[in-house]
Amino acid sequence: ADVPSTRLIALKSGALVYGTANGKLMRLDVAGRRAVLVADLRTGNAASSAVRGYLAEAKDNLLAAVVYDRDAAGNNTARRLVRVDVSTGVQVERDVSKLISENEPYPGVMRLN
Repeated sequence: ADVPSTRLIALKSGALVYGTANGKLMRLDVAGRRAVLVADLRTGNAASSAVRGYLAEAKDNLLAAVVYDRDAAGNNTARRLVRVDVSTGVQVERDVSKLISENEPYPGVMRLN
């Protein structure tokens, strides 16, 4: 089941997109009353992946998401910043494990001190 793990984000194009607890990026098709797969952000190296925190639109139809990867025992193995072109599904990723704590509840949000 593709359970939402992020809030919906409305892109400039009007598309409504959200991340899931099983590592997918989904688009909400309001007219068709269904969710459509945009991109599978899971990696072959992980037993499971989850999109965490907040999604951000870098520029038109380019979406940035933080994905947490876990091993079979449930231990966090990596945190990746993934950029997805929503119109084509093309992905570019970067390991941000050293920049984002495993315990960060809302990656992608700047803290105000």
